[in-house]
Amino acid sequence: MIFAAALLVATATAPPDTAPQDSTLAELLSRDSASHVVLTPRSVDFAFTERGARRVRRASDSAAAARPQRAARSEWFDGAALARGITDGIVRGMHMTFPLELVDQVRADGDMLTVCFASRAPDTPPCGDKKRFVFTGTTPADVHRFAAAVEQARARAAR
Repeated sequence: MIFAAALLVATATAPPDTAPQDSTLAELLSRDSASHVVLTPRSVDFAFTERGARRVRRASDSAAAARPQRAARSEWFDGAALARGITDGIVRGMHMTFPLELVDQVRADGDMLTVCFASRAPDTPPCGDKKRFVFTGTTPADVHRFAAAVEQARARAAR
């Protein structure tokens, strides 16, 4: 069961070696520096930073330590270690890419960046709940600069 879930998640995320190799036009760190979004000439990419991966690892380690240990434990299989390893690998390997041609608009509201995606359905509101990516940046000025850079990249890509 755990293997099937890990396989599903692993196939849904792009491994680091298949990540786009475009040059970075702009980068926006999250308020806690655990993740970042990167603008390339072709996409807006999301990934956890090394700091974010370490934070998830510490949280999973402390959650495992808080659980009572079972009396009968196999010497060759440690389920908690397997789960922590899978979680750590998923976080480090998670990479979401949003191609610029699918971005309908970018909004900066204080320290919140909202990327809205174009809809294929005619009756869908622009930027509904299921067609957006929301990210909290470090400062409102950084978020506004990143949003402006995305709009410039979209304009260049449309030419």
